[in-house]
Amino acid sequence: MFHRLRENLLELAAAIRDNEFNFTSRLRSKKSNTIQERIDIVSLLDRISFVINGRFLHTKEGRNIVVSRGENLIKVFGSIAVLDATSNINPQYAYHTLNLRDIKLLDRIAVRKYGYATLYMCTAKALPQSKTGLLTKPKSEGYLQDVIDNYLSIIGSILKPEDTLLVVTYKDMVPVLKDKCPYDNVEFIHYGSSEARGSNKYSSFNKAMAIGWFRKPKHYYNNIVASITDWDTYTPSNGSKQGDATHLEQMLIVDDLVQFFNRVRCRIATTADGDCAKTELYLFTGNRDDMSEIIENTLAEEMTGLNIKSWHPAITPALKKKRTKIEERAELLIEWMLAKSSGYDTISINDILDYFGWGRNTLNSITNPKKKEKDNYFTLMCEEEGIVRYKEGRTTIFKLPSMDSFIPSLNS
Repeated sequence: MFHRLRENLLELAAAIRDNEFNFTSRLRSKKSNTIQERIDIVSLLDRISFVINGRFLHTKEGRNIVVSRGENLIKVFGSIAVLDATSNINPQYAYHTLNLRDIKLLDRIAVRKYGYATLYMCTAKALPQSKTGLLTKPKSEGYLQDVIDNYLSIIGSILKPEDTLLVVTYKDMVPVLKDKCPYDNVEFIHYGSSEARGSNKYSSFNKAMAIGWFRKPKHYYNNIVASITDWDTYTPSNGSKQGDATHLEQMLIVDDLVQFFNRVRCRIATTADGDCAKTELYLFTGNRDDMSEIIENTLAEEMTGLNIKSWHPAITPALKKKRTKIEERAELLIEWMLAKSSGYDTISINDILDYFGWGRNTLNSITNPKKKEKDNYFTLMCEEEGIVRYKEGRTTIFKLPSMDSFIPSLNS
């Protein structure tokens, strides 16, 4: 079936390229651009054809199902050298080495010392760092301005007139922060930009702050693991294929933090021994104990001599009131589910009740939105983390993030 579908799609794409079809825009207010529409449609057909030409997976992301296929391109280029300053953090290399033995990691020479750099870590519950907690929920409930004011207040509390501060955050937050920021010695950039990785533009800045964690869609991490070797013979490093994908996601968050913090002046050695100038780094972990530990341990190992201290900035009372007991329990439940995803496909309501000891009314207040609240906090977090709720008879089941939803290869 997929083979026939692919042939039909390729024939249709070829016919469109040869101008065998005419296009008319159905949007009255939009000026027709048939050339661009033709290009976009052909591109879409080509992408669908590529995906169904081999083994592919489907991933629940928000309210959409994403069908995707990854391909390992290393062999296409023959023998290559990869220069990656954070290769010790990125577990892709270890996954390749274990399964294909096609990568040789060379020992790096430690040329930088971070003894004069200090990392300040804030673990406050009132400052969640997921995109849902930091941006989506505040925006939908009308208190995003409180969030922006709070972070600008925190920024003001660490600034001196002679300081220069670089802040990285989500792309959607950058223009809002820029518009409201009263300080001339602060620059805002977004995750995923060239300025957040590899740029020397801000190497004179003495302070850096990360707001939020950079996470790509779930299928990105799943496809990296799935494309390494044959699915049936893959050897996981973290208990399962999904365990490897989850670990990859966590470590690439830290990878981006390390890359960002090395945009400012701690990246430059100021002595023959590799010491850097005095630098202050700031980040928030949103009380995610698992990520707090991963971030702290990895940064301490990667940035030799880095001083790490607890940090307790003042949080505005209005923002504290926005976080309810139900929301805190929702985050605790989501975190527990994600920890279980490496060994379990599903979690039932009874599993949750047995583990946490909550009553059914308490659990219902967390998981069941009111009729007028289809987008409650727990539901939004499930969508962000790829957790799917469904019914088996009268029992509610939560399908955990999985990589096992594969369609067999057309060529097998």
